[in-house]
Amino acid sequence: MRACSPIVFAGSRKKWAKDTSLTFQLSLLSSLKTRVIFSTLVIFVASIWVLAITATHILQSDMERLLGEQQLSTVSVAASAVNDDFTDRMQALEAEAQKLDIRLMGKPSALQAKLEDLSILQQQFNAGMWVSDETGTVIADFPISARRTGVNYIERDFMVSALKQGKAAVGSPVIGKVLKAPVFVMAAPIRDAGGRVIGTLAGVTNLADPNFLDKITQGLYGKTGGYIVVEPKSRLILTATDKTRILEVLPDPGVNQYVDRNIAGYEGYSVLVNALGEEQLASVKQIPAAGWYILLGTPVVEAFAPIRNVQQRLVYVALLLSLLAGWITWWILKRQLSPLAAAANAMEQLSHSQHIPAPLPIHSHDEIGKLLGGFNHVIETWTVR
Repeated sequence: MRACSPIVFAGSRKKWAKDTSLTFQLSLLSSLKTRVIFSTLVIFVASIWVLAITATHILQSDMERLLGEQQLSTVSVAASAVNDDFTDRMQALEAEAQKLDIRLMGKPSALQAKLEDLSILQQQFNAGMWVSDETGTVIADFPISARRTGVNYIERDFMVSALKQGKAAVGSPVIGKVLKAPVFVMAAPIRDAGGRVIGTLAGVTNLADPNFLDKITQGLYGKTGGYIVVEPKSRLILTATDKTRILEVLPDPGVNQYVDRNIAGYEGYSVLVNALGEEQLASVKQIPAAGWYILLGTPVVEAFAPIRNVQQRLVYVALLLSLLAGWITWWILKRQLSPLAAAANAMEQLSHSQHIPAPLPIHSHDEIGKLLGGFNHVIETWTVR
């Protein structure tokens, strides 16, 4: 075998070591290590955040369904109670109207005494009752202090139904002509022996005073949630937990899709923006006997406060896990790739020293171990030469 010149050997060794060291460092340490660590971190962190976001979305959906079903159940009970109370009052009114005949209609004093004797209706209508003739003019009134005798109501919607169509009806909420307070009237036709309508018996509910709707609307739902009872025909709020909203006019058709949907007969729960522009979890139930609907709403901030706390905790946990995963990944990869760093340093020394470095220790038999074994084999070959 030809002996190799020390000068040639040293020069070739330096050239090889310099080129190899630079290439190895740039491509392996500056590229591979960074890419491996970065890619692993991205996978870990992305997985953690995808899990956190998915969990919060599922929790939000489940919480909305659970709270919505609970709220709808509550408003259904309330609507059923109002429907029963309304039906009882209308049936009592119709029953008493059937007992009034043409002889009483011609005797105002006797008719007045009859009204004062109707204790059941007095308990059911907090603003009293009155009887009108076929022209819509009041001819008997209870209590007398209301002073409605002689007042004509022919233009009111309930009078049109009772007098002209012969049907018992409930009127839209209005400001009373005499009471000057928000009221709604229930009216039943009075007929003669031949079935001709000769007048009406009406019961009046003053919404500004305690009434049968208050047992539903007077209580809060949660901390700030509440009820509203709506008369769809006139798009008016009949009554509400917030009494300042009585006779509030709802937005015109096309302005608020949720209001339009409720007025069209919708029943159910959803997250919506109400007529005041507030985001709510709201449940709607119709009151068929009256043609009204009742809505129970809770601000989203309050309704989903528990899930917001859980979501915040999930974010904190995700941040902590991201930092922990990042640190653990960096530590593990740094330890696993440290033999490569040692090999790169040894190669770099070859370009600055005449001494051949000692073989590198091999701690594993994986790809890195094979690479270090190859490096040691090259060193041994040069040593032999």
